[in-house]
Amino acid sequence: MRVIQITDLHIGKEGEDTYFVDVRENFRRIITAVQERRPDYLVLSRSWMSKPVLFMDTAKYKVEDPQLNWLQAQLQTLQGDLALFIHHPPILVGTPFMDNNHPLIDRDPLLDILCAYPGNIDIFCGHYHVDRTVRWKNLLVHVTPSCFFQIDSHAEDFKVDHYRIAFREISFLPELTISAVHYL
Repeated sequence: MRVIQITDLHIGKEGEDTYFVDVRENFRRIITAVQERRPDYLVLSRSWMSKPVLFMDTAKYKVEDPQLNWLQAQLQTLQGDLALFIHHPPILVGTPFMDNNHPLIDRDPLLDILCAYPGNIDIFCGHYHVDRTVRWKNLLVHVTPSCFFQIDSHAEDFKVDHYRIAFREISFLPELTISAVHYL
């Protein structure tokens, strides 16, 4: 697995003084170099965050024991609310076709760890090709629509709902998290 992190972009508003550094051109050059390396994951980060953010891999439709151990160790060092990015929703979200045919396998060990955490956890995921937000215990699961097509969230059998692509914008602020889906 290849992960590339880009951090401290300092891209200001158009025309803003950036100490004579063309930060926009620097970013273009970085993105070109990153594309040549074909990463599995690209992480953009800043020098500060208002809440801890964790990332987990579910490429095999499950969370393996080493990741569960890592997560448990991480959560023991944290306090307050946090965010988790994971491809598969850790709970069923009321979308019959995906819940019945393509859910995260062996969810219980993951859910035991997450639900034992004393703070709230915003979980940002995809996989289901729908826009859905579900609260379960201390978890608020945000399912982000796909860049491919969206699945009918009420159908028992596979059915494309529409072909509008979308992304989720998330703002982590000191006292709140704002999340919105934008369709193109």
